[in-house]
Amino acid sequence: MDKCQDSGVKMEKWKIVLGLTILIGFLLVVISLSIQKEEVIFKVERISDNNITEEKIIEECDGGNLFEDSVCLNEYVKKIYKYRLNFDSNSLTFDELKEEGGDCYDYTRFYCNILTDEYKFNCNQIKIRSGTDTSHIIALAYNEEGYVVLDMKDIFMFKYEDIEK
Repeated sequence: MDKCQDSGVKMEKWKIVLGLTILIGFLLVVISLSIQKEEVIFKVERISDNNITEEKIIEECDGGNLFEDSVCLNEYVKKIYKYRLNFDSNSLTFDELKEEGGDCYDYTRFYCNILTDEYKFNCNQIKIRSGTDTSHIIALAYNEEGYVVLDMKDIFMFKYEDIEK
């Protein structure tokens, strides 16, 4: 084997090692986020639906971490979630949202109010046009660590460190 072939083989091995390292790092981040999410879910599952108040949610979910706080809020929303199209633009109180249900606007407003007013994270309500006279609204919460998309009962999280590796 000459020097060119030898360096080519070393380069291929290096690419394989680098690829495996990146894959393992990505999997570790995904596992870490899953473990954090499961711990928060367990904490929320212990609370009965009858005892859920806005004050209780604010107290229970305030951990100072965008991702854990968002997962906690999302788990509470799943417990009270009732979809009801709300044609008026009146803002619902938490008790009205819990008892009567709401639409994407109501749940997005709930998420952003707590994330910004109580926990001091950034949160924007993003309106997505889905037709000439229809639209959907989601919450986009973010800080220097990453961002979270809260869409009624769904949550999507992304840490900036995921792209730095």
